[in-house]
Amino acid sequence: MHRYLQDILWTRTNSNSLHGHSWEAKVTVQAKNTVEGRVALDMYDMVLDFGEFKALRKYVDDNWDHATMLYVHDPLVPILESYPGCQVVVVNQNPTSEAIAGYLAGHARSRFARFPNVQLASVTIRETCTSEAIWVRG
Repeated sequence: MHRYLQDILWTRTNSNSLHGHSWEAKVTVQAKNTVEGRVALDMYDMVLDFGEFKALRKYVDDNWDHATMLYVHDPLVPILESYPGCQVVVVNQNPTSEAIAGYLAGHARSRFARFPNVQLASVTIRETCTSEAIWVRG
């Protein structure tokens, strides 16, 4: 669940009520280096083992799934945090798909940093079947 604060979004949205999405995330990595015009793969001929993506998904499932994501200045934060069993994720921006893509990109970059030939290429957050936000490495 999440909501946007209307005073921050200039009342352009009807998303001030708590509401939820079944987000879909797509994380794309690429090899940093090439050797003789070919992608430099690891000793197993991979850019990155899929187990690393599973670990990233576990982070999302353990920390964001079935949680309420709120902007740090939302007055509901202290109320919901005091409620037993209510998992609240407090973020430094309105929890838009764009911001969530950026947060997930940050976690992915941290997780994949120990692999010197791997760089995060993009993170896509699909909010509905018709809308998505894409973070692209810049």
